[in-house]
Amino acid sequence: MAPIGRKATFLPPGRLGLIRSVGSKVSFLSGVLSKAPSKTTTSNDNPDANVPTMVSEVNQGTINEASMEEDMSHAILLQSLREDVGNDESDIIQRSINNAAISDFLEQQNALQDALTTQKEAHNPTLRKRNRKPDAKPRGVNKCKKVANLKDGEKLEVEFYMNGAVGDNHKYLTRHMGKLVRDRIICPVRVHTWDEIDNSAKEHMWQSVLNKFVGKGFDLDRKTTIDHLKRLWQNWRGILNQNSIIRKGSLENALNETPNDLTPADWKWLVEEHFSSEAFKKLSSRNSGNRGNLTMLHHIGSTPFRQVIWEDMGGKEGKDLPPISAVFKKTREGKSGNLKENDATKLDEIVSVEKENPSLSQFEVVENCFGPQDRGGVVCFGFGKRPKDVRGPLPTRADLTSRAHEKQKENDDLRKRMDEMEKVRQADLEKMSALEEKFNLFLAAYMQQPSFGDQEIPDDS
Repeated sequence: MAPIGRKATFLPPGRLGLIRSVGSKVSFLSGVLSKAPSKTTTSNDNPDANVPTMVSEVNQGTINEASMEEDMSHAILLQSLREDVGNDESDIIQRSINNAAISDFLEQQNALQDALTTQKEAHNPTLRKRNRKPDAKPRGVNKCKKVANLKDGEKLEVEFYMNGAVGDNHKYLTRHMGKLVRDRIICPVRVHTWDEIDNSAKEHMWQSVLNKFVGKGFDLDRKTTIDHLKRLWQNWRGILNQNSIIRKGSLENALNETPNDLTPADWKWLVEEHFSSEAFKKLSSRNSGNRGNLTMLHHIGSTPFRQVIWEDMGGKEGKDLPPISAVFKKTREGKSGNLKENDATKLDEIVSVEKENPSLSQFEVVENCFGPQDRGGVVCFGFGKRPKDVRGPLPTRADLTSRAHEKQKENDDLRKRMDEMEKVRQADLEKMSALEEKFNLFLAAYMQQPSFGDQEIPDDS
């Protein structure tokens, strides 16, 4: 900075603003506000009104080089005075005004950005973002590398327990079957239900499972495996409907993006022929309502209940099934071992039922605490154990009709026997009546005979 009384050298336009920004704490909009036309003020309003600034003179463009240098010296002098003062009142007011202007500007920009984002989402619905950590790696496509890397003739061993696979390789079996139901070459896509898939395709999937897995000590259960494939296929269809149609906002938006493992033609058929059908909409609405009525949701991720019972509750050692209260607590407690309030209340109810009625079976305990178990899986038994597997199969209509006829026949036979017994009873009553009548006649005749004391004794004299 040039000393007072010394002629200042020429500074190019813009240099003064840079010096002022370094020497004093000028706010962001000070340069913008300084470009606005300044008012004509008196000396009473502002003591610095008679001191022109370099910025105002440059913006006006009406001064010559000599006057510019002279005014610049005054501006530098004024700047040095402001640096010495530091807490000049006008500088504080100016910064307050600038900060308020910046705040208003940012608020308007944020409001405008939010409005644009909302409008964009309304016209172009996107998938809901999950709450992941910034550095978290999202789950990729199921490749099932352990099964894919098996050599020819090499198979993974699995155990079967409670109508399902358990052990170290149970998750690889599930992943492998998940790939099979998504393979459009093996499993047809253009069907509405699992029952429409022909038996040859199901047999192909079954053989594909046998080529990679073997039951430890016994053959794999074909029916259980086919049921598991059916469940995985239904879950995949549900995921397609949830992620690729519902979250897209409309069927038109869904057609613009084909999911993985599907061709555009197959996806178009699913959208227009399957997911748009009234039968599917009715079924989907009913299932959504049923899921909404669930009170005890699955809390142990992809681990099935049977795996927990097998590994941690004696299933591997061949022990009997643990009490329902123990299974409920084991599958509901968190990492800390504590239960939530509603889970703790339900656990107390289960324990109370088991203590008050020790003769009840596990299935009866479940029905007392969770209501009738008429379809699907049984609570605390997991997928694979259905009500018929625990209590036995329900009778069919033909069985019920046959049993009704048998009962009717038994009732008819009993009624005949009762009629015969009634006839015998009536005959016995008639005999008893006849005997009673004879007895009464005999008694009356006996009473009419004179007694021995009333007879006259002949006189011997």
